[in-house]
Amino acid sequence: MQPTIHFYDSQFIGAPAYGQLVSFDSLILAAGDVADYQAKIYLRPDVSFSPQAVEQGDCFAVDMASGISEYQWSRKAFDLFATPGALHIGIGNTGALDSFIRFAQYRCLSTLPNTSLPSGAHYLDLLTLCRAINALRPESAAISLPNEWGELRKREYICNQMPHESRARTVKELASSIMAASPKLMAHAIKHSSPAKIGALCGLVHGQVESLSEMRPVFLCHEQLLTDRGYGVFLPLGTDPQYQNIVYMIDLQADLSALIADRGSSVSRFIRTEPSQQDRPVVRVNLNRIPFASPLGVLDRATAMRLGIDPGEVKRNAGLLLDKTDLCLALLEVSGASDANLNGDPDFQLFGAEYLQTDLALLQQLHRTDPSKWEALISTAQDARITTLGLRLIRRCAPALLGENDLKLWHAHCASRLIGRADLSRINATKDYCNTIASSTAYPQGMRAAARHWLHTTEIRNESRNNF
Repeated sequence: MQPTIHFYDSQFIGAPAYGQLVSFDSLILAAGDVADYQAKIYLRPDVSFSPQAVEQGDCFAVDMASGISEYQWSRKAFDLFATPGALHIGIGNTGALDSFIRFAQYRCLSTLPNTSLPSGAHYLDLLTLCRAINALRPESAAISLPNEWGELRKREYICNQMPHESRARTVKELASSIMAASPKLMAHAIKHSSPAKIGALCGLVHGQVESLSEMRPVFLCHEQLLTDRGYGVFLPLGTDPQYQNIVYMIDLQADLSALIADRGSSVSRFIRTEPSQQDRPVVRVNLNRIPFASPLGVLDRATAMRLGIDPGEVKRNAGLLLDKTDLCLALLEVSGASDANLNGDPDFQLFGAEYLQTDLALLQQLHRTDPSKWEALISTAQDARITTLGLRLIRRCAPALLGENDLKLWHAHCASRLIGRADLSRINATKDYCNTIASSTAYPQGMRAAARHWLHTTEIRNESRNNF
């Protein structure tokens, strides 16, 4: 049976929890059939972004005032990402794009997992694969992407080098180029394109550390890996007790003497939170981000020397960890959950937890029901996030259901999101900028749409305050 391959890409503004997707291109290949899907997504009322930043990004020409709603997109996206056994291929789709898609689905009360991946799903991030190829086999690189370039710059460069009306077609062209130039590494990446496959390669059993003697050192690479070059050699030593597929790995090129001497008594102080913290050898790796993982056999002598990897040091450090059960047990008690929910607003609590089965069933019913009946449904949810998210979803999708006072409060909420903590001088400067952009057809339609949205949202808020 031929696999379903899903190529996709998107454009977005703002930050994942505040901003939103403004375009989405998808190309499905399944059993000889081809299905194209392209959508523009208009700005939702409570989106937050900087109008000035739109000019600097890749959305300056996207008409953000027309298209479909974020909720309408989310229902189509659910069908795409819930496809059983599909391979989802993108450019940076396990980095910033993944965050934007997750938060959008979360805001729209999707039943897709909040923190992990749908069962049986496979993901391939071509930016991660390109970084791995550039490190391991630079002579077979299909495209040159300097490591010092940021993710957004790389995405823009690829789209300019391989232009298509649909960005999903650009993804497909890049994937084909990589397959032609480096077929072995491409095939390996596809084979290990799920958390379960990567975990098994590392020696994990059902995602858990069952025996330290079974742990295997691997070469890891990802755009967001906390190393100075985005790759390194690691050995798994523990897993997060709350979040599925989060693995604590030891950087085998680091000095492990202090970590071993600590014997797990204060292991949290050795966990790296920034790439520059090379003195902290414990790295939290999210297998849901699908890093490129390979056995150390991929590092021949010449490659290891070129990358500055000392095989002898790696082997010695791995040997030092084989009996360190105290460190393993200590890491099993460390959870990233303590840092995940610092903001009390449910819009930002994507990583709070997965929903209970009863709440998932409720959400499935909600999506089959008219919005006029949503409020009664969400009032029965066990997860308090659903109540707030649901009320905001009603306000976006069906504002006609609101009374006058609720509508004024909603307008005030939307304006406060857009303005944020800006002082009066900053607000006035942004207003002047938006008036200039909105009043002239000389500017691209994306900039004009963003400026008009900012002006409209803040003006409604002022009218509501004056009439309240």
